[in-house]
Amino acid sequence: MNELQDATGFNREEMLADVREAFVELEAAIATGRVSRCRSFVSDSLYGQVTACVDDLWAQGRRRAHGSFEIHHLEVLDSRPATGVRVRLQATSSIALLDRQGRIVDGSFALKMWAQDVTVSRFEASPQRPRWIITQLGDLAVEGDVRGPVNEPMSPTQRQALQAERNRREQEDEEFWAALRTVSRNFLTAVGSA
Repeated sequence: MNELQDATGFNREEMLADVREAFVELEAAIATGRVSRCRSFVSDSLYGQVTACVDDLWAQGRRRAHGSFEIHHLEVLDSRPATGVRVRLQATSSIALLDRQGRIVDGSFALKMWAQDVTVSRFEASPQRPRWIITQLGDLAVEGDVRGPVNEPMSPTQRQALQAERNRREQEDEEFWAALRTVSRNFLTAVGSA
């Protein structure tokens, strides 16, 4: 018996590698709207939920994306290989809801550190190599802005300064476009009355 396996044949490292791969495929499937991409990595019921969610977003002209997505750590929370294993995934990415033109409707391109618990079960895809698939997603807990994929969360002071800078840029953009609309209207009015 391998030292990574217990008496039941549970190989922790193999399971965590499967979870990492499954979650990457799940995120890619949701972000691209090609749900079939994650079919062999999730249970039937979760696949149905993901399909319904993506279809609903697509009908609204939206899609969810985690840009610059990177998984940093996987931790086993509850290990019962026969009934399912709960794993906490810690990652960084931007978290945004995009329209069909790729513009942000909600969220931002700012990197966030976040965690999500998933439940996985062993699926006998082939006799040679069973695979661990995601059967349930827990809530996403956003821990805060980060400076980069492997850095610590920002201090509240840094986060406030960054938000103030974003607000200032957004205000400048709004003022610029408002001024441009005013100039355009004035030009069209002047041309129309000439």
